[in-house]
Amino acid sequence: MLQTNNAIVASLIVGFLWGIWHLPLYIDSAFSTFSGGLEFTVHTMLTSIIMTAILLHTNGSVLVAVIYHWLINATPWVLDTVFVDIEADEVSVMSLVVKAVIVLVFIAVLGKNLKREPANQ
Repeated sequence: MLQTNNAIVASLIVGFLWGIWHLPLYIDSAFSTFSGGLEFTVHTMLTSIIMTAILLHTNGSVLVAVIYHWLINATPWVLDTVFVDIEADEVSVMSLVVKAVIVLVFIAVLGKNLKREPANQ
């Protein structure tokens, strides 16, 4: 995808497909409502942009992207443990805002460099 599209477009397409791919896992929770499914898919699209930036700026290292994915999976548990009075919806919104800010910073700082191909290709 990176050979035919810029990194942002490729990431958004992959992120959308990635969100839909998770549908069977979350049919009774995130995707039980349209807004929940939409929110989850936006999360995966933002995460996809971040993971693409990681891939492109670590010489194509999938390991660093996998570690980032693990951190995403662990974050809700950590937040629930540290902030016992916080609601799951608040954790999701906080996570979405943080991801959006990271993506905006990546775009602002990396700019055209976000579009380069991994060094090992």
